[in-house]
Amino acid sequence: MRTPRLPAAALLTAAAVAIPCGAWYVSGAREAARDALALEREAEADAGAEAMRLAEHLSHRLDVLLETESARPPDHYHRHQEPATNACACPRFRPSPLAGADPLIGAHFQREPSGELAFPAIPDEGRAAASEAAAGIEAALEGPNARPASVSLPASGPERLLAVGPFRWRTAALPSGAALVAVREVRTSLHVRRQGFVVPASTLEAALASPAGPVRVGPGRADAANEAPLALPGAAWSVRVSPGPALADAHRRAEERRSAFRRTFAAGSAAALFAALLVVGLVWQADRAVAERARFAASAAHELRTPLTGLRLHAEMLASGLGRMERSSDYAQRIVDETTRLTRVVGNVLGFTRLERGTLHVDRAAGDVGAALRTTAARLAPLAERAGARLAVTVPEDLPLIAFDADALDTILANLVDNALKYARDAEDRTVEVSVSMEGPWLAVTVADGGPGVPPRLRRRLFRPFTRASAPDGPAGLGLGLALVDGLARAHGGRARFRPRAGGGSAFSVLLPVIVDPTLWVNR
Repeated sequence: MRTPRLPAAALLTAAAVAIPCGAWYVSGAREAARDALALEREAEADAGAEAMRLAEHLSHRLDVLLETESARPPDHYHRHQEPATNACACPRFRPSPLAGADPLIGAHFQREPSGELAFPAIPDEGRAAASEAAAGIEAALEGPNARPASVSLPASGPERLLAVGPFRWRTAALPSGAALVAVREVRTSLHVRRQGFVVPASTLEAALASPAGPVRVGPGRADAANEAPLALPGAAWSVRVSPGPALADAHRRAEERRSAFRRTFAAGSAAALFAALLVVGLVWQADRAVAERARFAASAAHELRTPLTGLRLHAEMLASGLGRMERSSDYAQRIVDETTRLTRVVGNVLGFTRLERGTLHVDRAAGDVGAALRTTAARLAPLAERAGARLAVTVPEDLPLIAFDADALDTILANLVDNALKYARDAEDRTVEVSVSMEGPWLAVTVADGGPGVPPRLRRRLFRPFTRASAPDGPAGLGLGLALVDGLARAHGGRARFRPRAGGGSAFSVLLPVIVDPTLWVNR
């Protein structure tokens, strides 16, 4: 029993494809994950660099603001009014010099000697909103445990300015949100006042709008990669740039890379699978070819040994004078039959060899195809009778002109009749019918028998070499006859065909083209 090599080859090929593909996928997936992480870190790093740039810009901006406000005289923080005139007994207010200050400043304030927190640059209609922020400013002035009150010095006489302290930054929690509060101490001969201004965080954020992403400015240390500290003595504030848009773009690019890898992997895997299937197919074809040639060698040995054995037996009988002398002609006829059979076997092998090499050709010439078929049928009729069958030939007289090779046509008909005799040997009706008919532009030479027919699974490859429609204990043969018939038919410009016979059996036909215009025909 032959060991099947195809499953082992298929498993080895599958392993050879699956292992590299799996390793490729794992490596590619890891690389895609690393690329995605690198893109995310790059987005965060870009946000951090932008935060650092904005923090430096804002720190410089606040330093300039602090310097400008430090140069402002303390009396700018008083509510300015002119003395009463003769025309009007009431004081008249003048606009505060604080009006129109830097747009970062939300409000200026001063703690009056009475302890009231005054906002000199805010009109009367805005004082209600300013008073709501007074608690947060008071806390920034003195700290959470201090009492917000003005300090009066024990002095008399007119109020004189003694000293103006530097502005220092504090953090205040206002109803509108966090704010920076700059506070300085002003000493006069009569009082100690606190003056300053408020910079809301929302104003700073509006001034730092960045295309890199949303900007947050507020109290707190810069702990994240996308945060940067503000250089503010006395207040720990930071600038944070959200990498949201850049991070979303990084995720999109990472997904694009993963998708590109998946597409590449799918294409590469498909190509590898296709190559593996080709390898398996080639292995299977090679295995099949080896098996077919092994069967061919065994069948050829049998097909050659049988006629050679008959030839030797009857030749020895004639040479030794054995057997009955009156049957010498029968012995000679047996020798002729076996020689004919041997000639057909050798001719089929040689014809198949030329067919495989692509050197099979025919010498066609216009002639009487009916006469050639009758001659071949007459030669085959005695062989059919000795095999216990009958050859029924129906060839019309008025056949059209056909270009054919007489020897090739003889080989075609001999193989078809021999095939019918072998497979119909156990049929009730062992008549083999040879008929000729017209099918459009084709002349059909048909050989039909009443045998078991051809199983449907074999019909599509019936004319391939080494295909046989019999069981292992069926008629001997090489499996080359029908392949040679189809090859010779195609060399004539036609083809071979099989059809199941009505009522059981098989009908093999060879279709040959009819010469439409004999004057155009050239022997080839």
